[in-house]
Amino acid sequence: MITLTFALPPAKLRRNHAQTRFVSGLRAAYSAEMYMSALEQGWRPQPALTGELAVRVTWRQTGHGDVDNTLSACKVIFDGMACAPMRAAKDMTFLGIFQDDGQIEEITVRRERVATKRAECVVIELWQ
Repeated sequence: MITLTFALPPAKLRRNHAQTRFVSGLRAAYSAEMYMSALEQGWRPQPALTGELAVRVTWRQTGHGDVDNTLSACKVIFDGMACAPMRAAKDMTFLGIFQDDGQIEEITVRRERVATKRAECVVIELWQ
């Protein structure tokens, strides 16, 4: 199992209707932040996982929210954890943990309320 904790994506990246051309700079910055965070947690680049994957997401945030919105907000995280697609933006950083987010066959999402903004994060647990 791979377990990584990341900062929550910027609010503009959590919207279903966000258009890529307007948020590409945010996506690039967040993907670089994810990469550095993974390195700080001891993750090291290695061959990408193949085959079916399962993911458990624990979204820790102040206030309330809908689980379905949390799931859609994870898209940018899953994209950053995958290998670079053929038509990837030049400024994006990819962890390459798995080949493609299409490998994810099962996703469990849980929201947890935290008391402070400093405690906000998303915990991703990934296994085959």
